[in-house]
Amino acid sequence: MKPRPNMPTALIVSDRTCAASAVKPLLADLPADSAHISVLVVGETEPLPAYAYGAEPYGPVIIPKDWSEHYEQAGAETAERANEIESLLQAEGLEGDVTASYAEPALVSDIVASRAALSDIAFLHRSEAGQTTEQFNRLLAALLFDAPVGVVVNAASVALVLSARRPLVAWDSSPQAVRAVHRALPILAQADEVTVVVFDGASRDDRAAGSDPGVDLATWLSRHGCTVALQQCATAGQSVAEALLSKAADTDPIFWLWAAMATRACVSAFLAERQRAF
Repeated sequence: MKPRPNMPTALIVSDRTCAASAVKPLLADLPADSAHISVLVVGETEPLPAYAYGAEPYGPVIIPKDWSEHYEQAGAETAERANEIESLLQAEGLEGDVTASYAEPALVSDIVASRAALSDIAFLHRSEAGQTTEQFNRLLAALLFDAPVGVVVNAASVALVLSARRPLVAWDSSPQAVRAVHRALPILAQADEVTVVVFDGASRDDRAAGSDPGVDLATWLSRHGCTVALQQCATAGQSVAEALLSKAADTDPIFWLWAAMATRACVSAFLAERQRAF
């Protein structure tokens, strides 16, 4: 296969309730040759509403007559949404592909992780029209814990993230944080300044090694040409999620880099804090 110029693949994961008009801002000011846009539109099927009359397990199974109509309608909406986004890519003159996936919730994680496996970065947009918190968290968990790439939630645009000038890194020396920094290194390397924030008690590995928290990371990033500003902060009785929100409000970064705080429970806590704050 003939080599092509460097073109990262940006995966946009969208729910079927997310209109094409909500995806359009993600594509703003994106040069045609700067990234390949791959869009995955996910539609989740409703559980089969089977009922039984008589004594189980011999009772006849009764399925509501309108269930198949709802099933087909949701599948058609998923396909229609994918067609709308594909038309949007063509109108914007961008290289890309759009796939519609209509499947049971239990299969969503594998589908999303499979698409993300051959992407360089993933974008997840929260739909305000019909998408439940459970559905959104399922997509987010699939990208965070089952995919090999970093994920950006509710980004202003793909172009702003890929060319972020002042990204913020929340660092705690965990394997999750290490992986997140490695995945985001192309973005960090082109930034004007990278702010590394370490909260008290969050970087035990650095202290065990006898160094100040975050110093080793700052040194390593500087070898990649990054200008690094290291900030060692106290949580002052706040949770790490609350302290991170306060710090982000002060610095107003376009791109936040954090490592899911190692557990799914902390992801939910962070998102809850973020929703209350904004």
